[in-house]
Amino acid sequence: MKEGSIVSRPNAVRTRGVTLVELLVVVALMVVVLALLLPVFQKTGERARSAKCAVNLQQIGALLNCYLADKGYYPGAYVELNEAGNVTQRWFQVLRSYSDPHIPKSSMEVPKVMQCPSRKPANGVKALGYGYNFEGFGHTPDNGKGNWDQPGKSYMRKYWQVRPSMVEEPSRKLVIGDSLDDDDKTDITTRVIFIYRAISSPYHARRHSGGGNYLFADGHVEWLHVDELGRRVKEASPHPFYPF
Repeated sequence: MKEGSIVSRPNAVRTRGVTLVELLVVVALMVVVLALLLPVFQKTGERARSAKCAVNLQQIGALLNCYLADKGYYPGAYVELNEAGNVTQRWFQVLRSYSDPHIPKSSMEVPKVMQCPSRKPANGVKALGYGYNFEGFGHTPDNGKGNWDQPGKSYMRKYWQVRPSMVEEPSRKLVIGDSLDDDDKTDITTRVIFIYRAISSPYHARRHSGGGNYLFADGHVEWLHVDELGRRVKEASPHPFYPF
């Protein structure tokens, strides 16, 4: 070897370890990125749930058509009363009989098709995610004791057993849709069975990106933001909850 020559050593390169500060910076950046992406993931998940909800309502619409073909008129929110005037069948129980005839008609069991994937569990009718337009398409049958003649209930006689041919502009009239989100109310068993016509927006579902999915009398399903539904109710031209 000549004097002054340099010997190359492959393993002579020195490596420097990652410091704690650098590691913390990387972790902080990852947290920021995840925080930015989380709303995107949540919106994507909710869009999927809303789409599934819309499919559910289309299937419920098919069951409703079975009832209409069978009876010729809309069922009403409460379909049957016993001699004491107590409700024995609700709208979802009657429609359920066309897809799940093995379930006893008095059972409160809710089939998958009537479970909104975005609705939180609640007491009473736990998984029922959809309500019925009780004022426009029938509330409660006459019990023979003048319940239709009570103050504020005159609409019961007018809108009982509405036939499809009676519905004006069916593409703009709500029949069934996402029910209320007030899961903390004690009267949840009753309240989730209805959709409400009130102008006040808290009465309308908002769990699907601030709105809800609704089945219209012509069979199509539409998503409506809570403010848009409130606007339609307020303008009432035509009123979305009254068939005529």
